[in-house]
Amino acid sequence: MAEEKTVKCPDCGADIKVASDVEVGDVYICDACGVEVEVINTDPIEVDYLLVEK
Repeated sequence: MAEEKTVKCPDCGADIKVASDVEVGDVYICDACGVEVEVINTDPIEVDYLLVEK
């Protein structure tokens, strides 16, 4: 089982749990504020707001 890591939510600053085998493009939801974030880098792990094209 993969070890979990955390990154900071860009909206509220809360910790978001991500898997250690995370890949660019993976999407997570902040439990504290509900914002959706996308992994933009894996070394180090970075997230940013999920952008949805319309």
